[in-house]
Amino acid sequence: MYGLTAETIRQMAYISAEKHGIPNRFSEDKRMAGKDWLAGFLKRHRNLSTRTPESISLALLTGFNRVQQDVEKKKTLLILDNHSSHCSLAAVIRARDLNIQLISFPPHSYHKLQPLDITFFSSLESEFRKASQNYLRPHPLSRISQHEIAELFTPAYAWVASMDKEVNGFRICGIFPLNPKIFTDQDLAPSEVTEVDAPEPAPSAPTAPSTSATAPYTSSSAPAICGSMPVNSSPVPNTSASSPSFNAPVSSTSPLVPP
Repeated sequence: MYGLTAETIRQMAYISAEKHGIPNRFSEDKRMAGKDWLAGFLKRHRNLSTRTPESISLALLTGFNRVQQDVEKKKTLLILDNHSSHCSLAAVIRARDLNIQLISFPPHSYHKLQPLDITFFSSLESEFRKASQNYLRPHPLSRISQHEIAELFTPAYAWVASMDKEVNGFRICGIFPLNPKIFTDQDLAPSEVTEVDAPEPAPSAPTAPSTSATAPYTSSSAPAICGSMPVNSSPVPNTSASSPSFNAPVSSTSPLVPP
């Protein structure tokens, strides 16, 4: 089901653990599970998501008490519009006791699955706009206040609200009669933009076998200097006798010293 917030999931986990006697380390002061537990729970159940639901009271479910005997004989499907009435554990347990199956619309699908949005609200908005224009035409300098809303809205609602529109809305949305092919390939075409195939792993480059363990180190196998010149293993001739010493005194007639 959709519409569960992170805080609601933590509260439901605490209530469920206390009811079934499951050992836990949840906070008794806050009466909810910790954030670490929620992160691990969502990691194990990746098909779940959290979002902020719209608010509504629990009276929607308690109203089924009047037909409890009939409901117990057969299952009843209750379709919700992401209201918070199905977020509490008490509502879920109550619906289960009355043999009610709770289903909520997925996000971003109201334009295809919400009967009121398709057949009722658009028609009601159009009729109310016509009634407002008819009222303002003979009163160009006036405005519609809260005192005229009921007068204009009542005939527009009475004109639109009909059993035929409601039945037609469920049929167009594919809820009843059931039509699992309500979403066509054209409806799902925008999602193909984000469908990218996973990149294939790049092949690893072959590594050259190492010979440092078998080849002995000699002067001829020394690494090259600057990457080009090998080390010369021949003895270096001694030229100290013919080369002047750097510590020798400089003669006054030396061309390096000015006269």
